[in-house]
Amino acid sequence: MAEYSPITVARFWSKVDVGHRFACWNWKAATDPYGYGVMSLTDHGMQRAHRMACKLANGPAPDGKDFVLHQCDNRLCCNPAHLHWGDGFDNMQEMVERGRMGEKRMTPEVHDEILAMRTKGRTYKEISDKTGYCGTHIAKLCRKEGLGGRSYS
Repeated sequence: MAEYSPITVARFWSKVDVGHRFACWNWKAATDPYGYGVMSLTDHGMQRAHRMACKLANGPAPDGKDFVLHQCDNRLCCNPAHLHWGDGFDNMQEMVERGRMGEKRMTPEVHDEILAMRTKGRTYKEISDKTGYCGTHIAKLCRKEGLGGRSYS
């Protein structure tokens, strides 16, 4: 990846509400449909703001760590102290631990219950109907998509 020009870096940080080092530094410009900040760059196309902040602070993503994770769970946050590189497993694990799986909060106990129901042969629809969680998220959790076959324990 080519480095960003000083003009691009200055333009980027002008769109971030930089505050106290422990506070979230929220993106002030355009967002995508998922609520993440975005910035259009001539040489790099559309970039998510938190990814750019992580690249500027920490350099390119290490091999196999192509996700930028928020310690604060704030999609607009660009504070490098709140961002770290991870992989799909790290992302899914944090989602479960923090109760962000699907459209409502999921506890580790519910996560284990869902996996147990699936092990007993229940369909994704049956599990969705019983738990109220989105069937697509249940399927991803049960198949451990992006997790490299690793489990949550």
